Amino acid sequence: MKRFVLILVIVLSFVSCELNQHDLRIENASAIDLKVVVGPADFGIVNAGEITDYKSVLEGSNKISGDVSGTVYTSGSGINKWTVLIDINKSINIRLD
Repeated sequence: MKRFVLILVIVLSFVSCELNQHDLRIENASAIDLKVVVGPADFGIVNAGEITDYKSVLEGSNKISGDVSGTVYTSGSGINKWTVLIDINKSINIRLD
């Protein structure tokens, strides 16, 4: 009986843990193609006017590098999808989708 209760407690603790996932995509609203890396996610060359597929990033601070630079911060419980918008002046904005 003790073994059953122990197994039940372990299973319930895994089931009750929340999944925190942060997926991010790039929207290049500038007039030029840009190489973009955000944290561990390398988006490669993002063509002008293109929106990429989502890639996983870490929760918290993620450095943006390549042809643009900056930092984006992701947080929240559950599955979160973010879009990083790079505008015509190469300014960076992030939104939760």
